[in-house]
Amino acid sequence: MFSNGLAGASTPLEVLIELDVAQRCCGVAPGEPAHALTWKVAHLLRLRLLGL
Repeated sequence: MFSNGLAGASTPLEVLIELDVAQRCCGVAPGEPAHALTWKVAHLLRLRLLGL
């Protein structure tokens, strides 16, 4: 898992999740996909969710 690669880090990696707002060039789809990713990042050790 990604957070395992940060095992030796002294501080958590800060994460911002980008939403796809209909241009389909980057970001996660709004709704359930965004919710699932947000939940997963928020519960991983060594990652710190800053927001969407």
